[in-house]
Amino acid sequence: LPPGPHSPHFDAFLAVVHPEDRDRVAEVVGRVRQQEQPEEFAFRTVSPDGGVRHLSASIALERDERGRPVSYHGAMVDVTRLKEVEASLVRLAATDELTGIHNRRRFLELLRSEMERCGRYDHHVSLAMLDIDNFKRINDTHGHGVGDEVLRRLSATIARALRTSDVFGRIGGEEFAVILSETSPDMALAACQRLVRTVADTGAVTSAGVLHLTISVGLATAYSDKAQPEGMAAGRLGCACGMDADMLLRLADQALYQAKAEGKNRVCRFEQRADPAPETAHEPSETASVVLPDAGCDDASSLDKKDEKRT
Repeated sequence: LPPGPHSPHFDAFLAVVHPEDRDRVAEVVGRVRQQEQPEEFAFRTVSPDGGVRHLSASIALERDERGRPVSYHGAMVDVTRLKEVEASLVRLAATDELTGIHNRRRFLELLRSEMERCGRYDHHVSLAMLDIDNFKRINDTHGHGVGDEVLRRLSATIARALRTSDVFGRIGGEEFAVILSETSPDMALAACQRLVRTVADTGAVTSAGVLHLTISVGLATAYSDKAQPEGMAAGRLGCACGMDADMLLRLADQALYQAKAEGKNRVCRFEQRADPAPETAHEPSETASVVLPDAGCDDASSLDKKDEKRT
């Protein structure tokens, strides 16, 4: 439309732009006033009912024969549906379809990011690997449909018991993992013990009835050089955080196998010390904390190379 009563004032236009986008839109418009070329940009608007729309726009400045600014003109396209589809695809790529928590790929991305923070800001990061005890028996007895119900119920139970800062994901099958950031090893152990007790006390309500559940947990902690406790060999694993994400996964997985071997329904903790002598401490509760020996930590028996089926 030509300039006139149909052309809204710029302030009126800016008033419907999303508050977080207003400064950027004003900056684009100001930049176009100083140049000959049009600009393309994206922004959001807010309707009177609070609905948010995504727009893709192109704007240029019209000048008169003397080069004086006359008006802005351009085009806007509503791309809200496209943005919704993009957001849905991002969620699908990062979410486990069955349980609604982080899938393996997204969880590992977040773990690597947290390990980088560990080295940069000198704090602990603990990784807990969780596995449902005797899950194969549930599938064999009640069918895979009930097994899926158990996975969903367990995910909800654990998610409710975690802090908002904790990261929870499904690694595969009946195996889950939790990142406990900025948490001391003893606090991480206590948190894992609470999870074990909570799952045992809650069970899972399924179409086959209420099923008793227990989990085994393997726990490992990475330390930055400054945060390493006394007695631990500094920098032994070759990076600023003491180890990389793959190493932490292997150690937590090794501790999980130990928890299974010790009788299930418990927590086993891996600790790497300068003295490789093994030390074991069982607590009077249903869970146990185990300090595993340093020997074999760099062994090739990693998460990807173990073929033994957990039960």
